[in-house]
Amino acid sequence: MSANRPDSNSPKTPEPTHPPRGLRRMEGVSAEKALFEGMSDGLVVAVPSNEAPLHGLAGILDWRFRGQLSLFHAHNPTPDSRTGFRGSLGELTLVPLQNRGKTYSVLLVGVGQIVKPGARTSTALSTLACPLQNTLKGLGWKAPGFSCRDWGDISLAQLNQALDGQDGLLLD
Repeated sequence: MSANRPDSNSPKTPEPTHPPRGLRRMEGVSAEKALFEGMSDGLVVAVPSNEAPLHGLAGILDWRFRGQLSLFHAHNPTPDSRTGFRGSLGELTLVPLQNRGKTYSVLLVGVGQIVKPGARTSTALSTLACPLQNTLKGLGWKAPGFSCRDWGDISLAQLNQALDGQDGLLLD
């Protein structure tokens, strides 16, 4: 046998393994905890166009950041809020929120009108998937956080399929 050829009985070098792509479910980790503890680059937050006060993750963040999202959300447009976020289907806006001297990133995603306040479904995601993927790539976020509260009845597999394997965290 040649010294340059490996013996067929010798152990094989294992193939390098790559972590699976896509969102990972983080059981028991809230979206706000992931944001404040630096587990995610920022949160992707669904905001309907016809909801005030805000519910879901947007409502929680609005409370935690002392109304900063409500001031930015233009549910009842006034001359001062013409540039505000309206929650129209497909609208994407990056908002820096300040708390105790630190800045946190939140990507507001307009999901259009909902049936009633607090109602969340995954129906808007098919329309939003491509622009959302492009925006997240443009931001360079390696671990965006998505809250189960914002996408209603969608499963982890469906969310991963809709976002085409976008890395990130699915949070409580």
